[in-house]
Amino acid sequence: MSLFGVPRLPPGSIARPRLLTTLGSATPLTVLHAPAGYGKTVALAQWATATDEDGVWLRMREDSAAPTRFVSQVAHALDDFGLIDERNPLAQADASLLVADPWALLERGLRRIGGPLTIVIDQSEYLEERTIRGILRLLADLPQLSVKTSTRTSNAFTESGLALSIEVTRIGPTDLELTVAETALLLGVTERSERVRQVLEYGATPAVARVVALDADPRNESSSVTIETRIESLLRLHDSAADERFGAFIQRIALTDAIDADFAVELTGEAHAAEMLDRAEREGLGIWNAASPQASGVRSFELSPVFRRIIEGYTRRELPPATLRELDLRIARWHMSGRRPFPAMRIAVSWKEWDLATDIVRESWNEIIGGRSGLTSLFADIPLMTLRNLPLISIVLAISANANGTQRLRALEYFALAVYGARKQRARSRPADRVLLLTIESAANRVSGRSAPALTAAVGGLDLMRTLGPAERDLLGRNEPTLYNQLGTTLLYGGRAADALECFRASTAVSDAKGLFAGLQGLALQAGTLAIRGDLPEAITVLADADWRIWPDSWVDGYPGSFAVVARAYLALEEGNPDAAAGHLSTLDPHRSTIEHWSVLADLDAQIALLKGAPEAAQVRLDTTLREQKARHAIHADMASELRHTGALIRLAGGNVAAAEDLLAKAPEGPRRRVSRARIALARGDVERAMQLLTGWGDDAEDDAVSSRVRGEQLALLAGAIALAQASAPRPERADHVHVALRRLAAFLRDRGLSMPVMLTPVAALEAMLGAVTAGSYDDDFVAVLTRARDAGVIGSRSARPRLTERELAVAATLAHHSSLDDIAAAMSVSRNTVKSQLRALYRKLEVGSREEALSVLAAWELSPSAQDPR
Repeated sequence: MSLFGVPRLPPGSIARPRLLTTLGSATPLTVLHAPAGYGKTVALAQWATATDEDGVWLRMREDSAAPTRFVSQVAHALDDFGLIDERNPLAQADASLLVADPWALLERGLRRIGGPLTIVIDQSEYLEERTIRGILRLLADLPQLSVKTSTRTSNAFTESGLALSIEVTRIGPTDLELTVAETALLLGVTERSERVRQVLEYGATPAVARVVALDADPRNESSSVTIETRIESLLRLHDSAADERFGAFIQRIALTDAIDADFAVELTGEAHAAEMLDRAEREGLGIWNAASPQASGVRSFELSPVFRRIIEGYTRRELPPATLRELDLRIARWHMSGRRPFPAMRIAVSWKEWDLATDIVRESWNEIIGGRSGLTSLFADIPLMTLRNLPLISIVLAISANANGTQRLRALEYFALAVYGARKQRARSRPADRVLLLTIESAANRVSGRSAPALTAAVGGLDLMRTLGPAERDLLGRNEPTLYNQLGTTLLYGGRAADALECFRASTAVSDAKGLFAGLQGLALQAGTLAIRGDLPEAITVLADADWRIWPDSWVDGYPGSFAVVARAYLALEEGNPDAAAGHLSTLDPHRSTIEHWSVLADLDAQIALLKGAPEAAQVRLDTTLREQKARHAIHADMASELRHTGALIRLAGGNVAAAEDLLAKAPEGPRRRVSRARIALARGDVERAMQLLTGWGDDAEDDAVSSRVRGEQLALLAGAIALAQASAPRPERADHVHVALRRLAAFLRDRGLSMPVMLTPVAALEAMLGAVTAGSYDDDFVAVLTRARDAGVIGSRSARPRLTERELAVAATLAHHSSLDDIAAAMSVSRNTVKSQLRALYRKLEVGSREEALSVLAAWELSPSAQDPR
């Protein structure tokens, strides 16, 4: 095999064996460092054409700078070379890079390829410093990898201290300068020619030699005019109409870094553009790049950097602004058609063409999201008053800022701009654009904590999606599944689970039809939603579908697959394995600080800790999470409301019934609140109140508010309440009611694959249910779940937290420091009899019979003068 993607050598190139020998060294890194015009690219291409090493050639441009863009380019080159199999992490690199660490992804991909591999990086001056540092780390970690690179400027590749960690071969300007013999050979003259002397005086570079060779003007034969002047004079001198056309042609193609023959025809109006590009190559002005499958097999032509810089500058000075604008915008649209959004966006921003900028984001959403850091810098100087009329751009900037843990406030500002712009433009937009704007409005409001307008926009967006015809759907393009995912997420958090699942299923269906990846996120969202709601059989089916698919690297354990991780954690909990559930959730640890679904993870954390018998740890972790998210301004009213149930459950498991009641007092009315309050009542032994809260609702299967999980908890608590009532005061007529309730519960748990509703039932109720099942015929699995729940004792049965008077609190505080009645009386300045009376009252309220027991209960209830409200 050999190197893939090597550009064609320009006609007239001469052999330079001394450079080829140096380039052939076996060092991990070879760096050609010299200004433009020294022939670095040609030297590399000559070596690459002759070598038998395997590898790929990469030519960097401005949009190659960031790590994600560089890794994407490497992945596509390796794929075009046929080195990427379907299981290689780089197989879906662009999708993976939306969430994956680019260097970890590239390292895994290169390790899977195995064997020696050379990457040639031409024009590495375009790379960001962090990109070069990443490449150097790869070289240190992968012995089979070598890199050969050229650069016009100093960068991390050229640092002198680099040789301390990596063996480096350096090729500098002196090495690349032409010798007398090489200059004469290149010019086709004798070594004593005046032209040879001119080249050597100007710097002895191949570019100078090429200009001197092209310049046939006798007036310049012995002059010392600059290279720029010579090149510009070549553009002005027209010995024939053909030369005049060629000069105008070169001026226009210099406006873009690369061009193919078809677009050259469009940009310049020259029907024979391919022949003119061939002429430009023959005259040493540029080179043809190798065709690649990624570019549909089409070759592209690039002017030499030194020529392009000079010619472009001349063109931009000479052409009228209106003509320049027209040509630049044509180039931007050509980049768009080739899915190169960043160079297109640079042009759109430079001319303040905001409609074009919006179209670029709309048509290249995934590419823009994957490289959003570049977009942020591009729009850094654009006024907010402008951005508020660009909702699609504002939402991308918001997503970028939100992913940075330190820029949450900036993200909220961008989200607000996106909402404003979406609302302003929606009324006058076509249906497909209205869907897009409603989705932006919904997502921006959701992430900003404005749940009511978010839900209104999502409902409107879904209603409109349902009515779109085929032509309008086609206008949504590759964004359609992403729109479904975003609308569905808002609907889910807004309590419209059935509509959310409709969206997630549509996302997967559309993606499958169009060959897109966004539907994989739709699958994950389906699985997680079903598991959260307690529909485990359906969640298992969706996970099985997800398992046989090939996911982009880092999607499974990143944001796109996060709800599938949630589903697996719930499955582990239902199987009674909190350690496995915690293991699943740990894969999301890198994303916890910024992930939108943090409240779902917090609720799961609490359930895992409770099953491990650690309510105190659960409380500490929840408090820490709330504190961190509050600092990010990420706690919204709906999330806070849902987490009241989580907090109440933790406090109930820890024995603080009053605190649990206080938390639920502010929770909105609904089935979940009734279940949570019934659980507290049952823990206190108030069976009558528990049954009041649990009856009269839940039988409507169409009620979105009554999920299978809530229904399971209702049935478990109701069966426990009936069994507890019968155990406390047996009645023959109630015995049948107990068995009906238990059998209904057993059937429901079996059908839904649930056990957690029973695990969160108070122990006394579980004891009563176990007593009842021994008298009947019940499934062994159901009895095992009841036994496991009883043994775990997540929710103990206890009295309500006592409320003490100020005087009783004072006695309690003194009791902690004094053991005898006389000492207590002295400390409180009261009589011994008064102390005896007050202690009897205190012990009665605490349901204890001794000082030691009293102190233990006081500590458990955290009762102290500062902690107790004397109401």
